[in-house]
Amino acid sequence: MMNKKVLQASWTCLALLPLAATAAPREVLSLSLEELSRLPVTAAAGFAQPRSEVPAAIHVVRAEQWEALGAHSVWQVLEHVPGLYVTETFGTRQLVAQGLLTTTNSQVLWLLDGLPLNELGHSGPLPAWDKGLAGLDRIEVIRGPLSVIHGSNAFSAVINLVSLPAGAGENRVAVRGGSFDTREAQVDTGGSTGDWRWRLSLEGRRSDGDRGRRLHRDQQSTFDALFGTQVSLAPGALPARDEVADVQLRLEWRDSSLQYWHWRNDASARLSGGAGALDPGSRIDSMIDHLALRQGGEFGALKTRWELEGLLQRHDVYLASTGLPPGTTLPVAADGNIDFVAGTPVIFPEGIIGISREEMDRRRLGLNLINQAWSGHTLRLSLGHEWQELREPESRRNFGPGILGNGQPVPLQPLPNLAGTALTFLPDVDRELAFVALQDDWHINEAWLLNLGVRHDHYSDFGASTNPRASLHWQATPATKLRFGYGTAFRAPSFNEQYLRNNRSILGNPALQPEELTSRELGLEQTLGAGLHLDATVFQYNARRLIDYAPQPPAVGLRAQNLAGRDGEGGTLELAWQPHPGTQLNANATLWRVEDSATGARVPFVPGVMAGVNGWWEFAPGWTLGGALKHVGDRRREAGDPRADLGDDTWADLHLHTTGLAPGLKLGLTVQNVADADLRDANRNTPGLGPTVPEDVPLTGRAVLLEASYTWGAPAREPAQPLQRLEGEPAPLDVLAGQR
Repeated sequence: MMNKKVLQASWTCLALLPLAATAAPREVLSLSLEELSRLPVTAAAGFAQPRSEVPAAIHVVRAEQWEALGAHSVWQVLEHVPGLYVTETFGTRQLVAQGLLTTTNSQVLWLLDGLPLNELGHSGPLPAWDKGLAGLDRIEVIRGPLSVIHGSNAFSAVINLVSLPAGAGENRVAVRGGSFDTREAQVDTGGSTGDWRWRLSLEGRRSDGDRGRRLHRDQQSTFDALFGTQVSLAPGALPARDEVADVQLRLEWRDSSLQYWHWRNDASARLSGGAGALDPGSRIDSMIDHLALRQGGEFGALKTRWELEGLLQRHDVYLASTGLPPGTTLPVAADGNIDFVAGTPVIFPEGIIGISREEMDRRRLGLNLINQAWSGHTLRLSLGHEWQELREPESRRNFGPGILGNGQPVPLQPLPNLAGTALTFLPDVDRELAFVALQDDWHINEAWLLNLGVRHDHYSDFGASTNPRASLHWQATPATKLRFGYGTAFRAPSFNEQYLRNNRSILGNPALQPEELTSRELGLEQTLGAGLHLDATVFQYNARRLIDYAPQPPAVGLRAQNLAGRDGEGGTLELAWQPHPGTQLNANATLWRVEDSATGARVPFVPGVMAGVNGWWEFAPGWTLGGALKHVGDRRREAGDPRADLGDDTWADLHLHTTGLAPGLKLGLTVQNVADADLRDANRNTPGLGPTVPEDVPLTGRAVLLEASYTWGAPAREPAQPLQRLEGEPAPLDVLAGQR
């Protein structure tokens, strides 16, 4: 069960916090597009720099903007970011950038204030990860490789979640509820005394999910046809329950800071494990404990800013599933493995049961130095060491080697705990990595900016990877800027990809090598007139040794392998129009073409085209209407899949809110998927057995949410202002220190 005290705290604080008389103004929506381009971002260089000087394709969404659109989770924000695709093709949400999609989709690096969040088992976000927006100031999205700064997983994109700063300022309480029995509560509050500053953010959310998402056939339906059984739970609803608790605490004293984040979701699995069968009783509980400490200072005579950082992080994933329902029949070989070639049919009276708990620990120490002693240059040196561990303290199942005996499954109770034996899904594993990175931002003159960098990572298990990057900015005219970029990236194999064993469908491979990518990019920023701005990016890359699961005879099932690779190209076009403050319209289009480098065939499931429109309109004082439209098309299926290619998806969200009824009070109405479009994500085809879910995976239908919030105090940060400095000169050290 969930830690109820944590969840209840989010609701209790609504009644305990005092209310004040006036609301703080929202600053960002009143800034011009030019001023927005000069606001600081940090993910691309490791220190604050204007968005217009970032050496990569970047999109920044700030709290005021996602509130205008009615988004209430990180996934909902990213869904409408140009050049990104959110999919549930493989059972859990995955984020695709530049068309790179594999079974576990670990090619995106997730950060919280510049520190890694990816879990170590699958190397992506937690399986049930669905973070709300409480406590966040902005989300920085970098499309393209960035291993030169962040190392492994910064392969196709980097997502940096930036927290609200500590200190006295804006306080907010909010409640939201509506469709699918959704209930949410948020609290953001901060204060200061002397040199001490603090900020606390709480969020609780419960939802039963859209029970209208139904499957008429699942994988068990196929097995019923093969073995003459009738035990499938289809037709039935896809389980989608979430129960989230989110606590963030930030303490600062002079140049020292401590940040603690606890996040937990007690959820139901969308589809059970890799089996693709309905399992209404499944559980997939995910938890993060994240403790970051930073100490900064300055060597004034050397014009150098230094920062020590430490990170303690624990990811905990508990999975309990009946992968196939009671009464299922499967062929079992003499060694206990499920084997459709040499196995003998065995009835599982209680179904295929698997229970596991993984504990993953990350410990990191790092030193960052930023030097500006050399005129026109900002040099950054980063050193660090990280320790990674994975343990499986609980592992129970009624299938597989060492469990099945005499051709029959063991009784349901008690399932033995296999922890500490060779029969677990994963052995206890650990590894270390050390890294060093050097970067130079050189402002050659008012028109030219050159960014050069290189990073070297050494892992204790597979060896080393060195990744350079170069980017050149040219301010061709006051209205025109060009960007040329070249870089490489890598992704280390995850622990599951290396060591997964005793699994009925997929296995690891200790011989895996890291994925590698070489990318080239060209960007254009063009001011077309007052309040009208165009941003275009085209890219081409070669990805090699991509890790995915594929047959590897004589082993049964799928094994992780370094495959031939992918060749990709494409581009994203963005157009922003701001006729006046408080009103903005954004349009974008993305084209991707990704091919298997060995066969030249289009990679399945990756959309060839996406387009979107979003914006907000203050149509009367205190009244704003926001909305977003998204189109996803040209998704191919796997070779050999007998079904037609997946149809296009188009959906729209609308949000209406008012702040004009009382000082500090905001009321809002959000309608997601307004037309209740039948949205689908493709599902895989199993050779010899057919599609896992023949009708594909239905996505959430229309949802209606009402919200109310109350805001008081000054803004939690100084009113958003562009970085001010002379053209051709880097930002001063005090600005770099104050903008994380």
